[in-house]
Amino acid sequence: KVEEGASAMQAALTCARASSDRAKARAQSDISTELAKQGRVEEALTCARGISNDDWKSKVLMDISTELAKQGKVEEAASTMQEALTCARGISDVSDKSSALLDISIELAKQGNWVLAENIGLEIPQMEEKHSCWKTMSKNSLHEIGGQKALHNVLRLQSNEARRHYIQGWLS
Repeated sequence: KVEEGASAMQAALTCARASSDRAKARAQSDISTELAKQGRVEEALTCARGISNDDWKSKVLMDISTELAKQGKVEEAASTMQEALTCARGISDVSDKSSALLDISIELAKQGNWVLAENIGLEIPQMEEKHSCWKTMSKNSLHEIGGQKALHNVLRLQSNEARRHYIQGWLS
């Protein structure tokens, strides 16, 4: 069964490489994430790095990083997240860039890296997305760790803007 799965994955990857750019990126994204879930990290990263669109590439690298963090592979997760961040910073469309940075910031906060999450959140070029970042981090904290600990997280934030919108997230 493992060999069949690997063969099917290889066939899917071959097919994806022959598709249009958008279809190719979507297929490579799905394949990369699945490979990471199977613990086939190098294959997942190779596939992800083959995506030419920085927006798609940043998202799939973030997904791989998240999967690695779930598997307890902290150093690999951090390295992959840095690669996702590099791609996100290279996105030329302001809206896509804002969205990618927002997703990375929120994921880093979930992983407990509040300092980097805040710094990336401050890089988000669109104000609405930036404020949404803090509010979402707040809601996630309330839901995942409860009010007392979520309140402690606001103290980790250095920016007054971040603190204000983090607290607003509790109210919305």
